[in-house]
Amino acid sequence: SPAQWALRFAQSLPEVEIVLSGMNSMEQMAENMQDVPLMNEQELAACGKAREIIRSQTAIPCTACGYCAGNCPKKIAIPQYFKLYNEYARNHNDDWKIQPVYDALCKTYGKASDCIGCLQCERNCPQKIQITHWLKETAKALE
Repeated sequence: SPAQWALRFAQSLPEVEIVLSGMNSMEQMAENMQDVPLMNEQELAACGKAREIIRSQTAIPCTACGYCAGNCPKKIAIPQYFKLYNEYARNHNDDWKIQPVYDALCKTYGKASDCIGCLQCERNCPQKIQITHWLKETAKALE
């Protein structure tokens, strides 16, 4: 399962001693308690290739943790907008389905162009993303 792959990957990293996983059911708990082998070099290489493919298709490396948005004085939906921007960057021809989602979010949250550059978001971003820069790019693409 995807969860087992994730656990095996994390357990295979030399700097990791213990892996804890969230669970929502007894089935998930039983699955997580199974003794699984570490990934072999071929499997780790496949994960590395997948990581590079995903990175090459992702303009903004946002994990949508939400730490940025909590302190935004303009209540900008930063992770949601970055997800939309990444979709737009992957395929500009999909703007017909991306634009309505952005427009709907703007009815509840501040637009990307509402950013005042206070940098509250950047101070809280664990990925150290240049959020104000990417909000400008998002506004150019989606407004």
